[in-house]
Amino acid sequence: DDFAYSTPYFDAGERLIVRGDSAITGMGEVNTLAVELGAQGHVQALAALQEFPALQVQPYNTADEALTAVFENKADGAVMDEINGRLSH
Repeated sequence: DDFAYSTPYFDAGERLIVRGDSAITGMGEVNTLAVELGAQGHVQALAALQEFPALQVQPYNTADEALTAVFENKADGAVMDEINGRLSH
C-alpha cells in the first residue's frame, strides 16, 4: 500500500478548557482531565502523564461528553481542539 501525506494546512490547536468559575490556570493544577477518546487531546493528555503522574485522564466517546464532565464537576478540565471547545455547549 502507498500513502501520500500533504503538509498540514490547518491546526485547530489543542486547548485546556475549564469552567468559568475555576481558578485553574494550567495543567499542573488539574487533577482530573476529560478527553475525547482517541482524539489528539487524548494523546496529549497521556503524554502529560510523564510530567504530571498523578493526573487522572478520563476518556469519553465525544468532545461534548468530555465538556459535560467538566460542567458537571466530574473533571477539572478537558483538553480538545479549539473548534470542538467552541462548538460544544
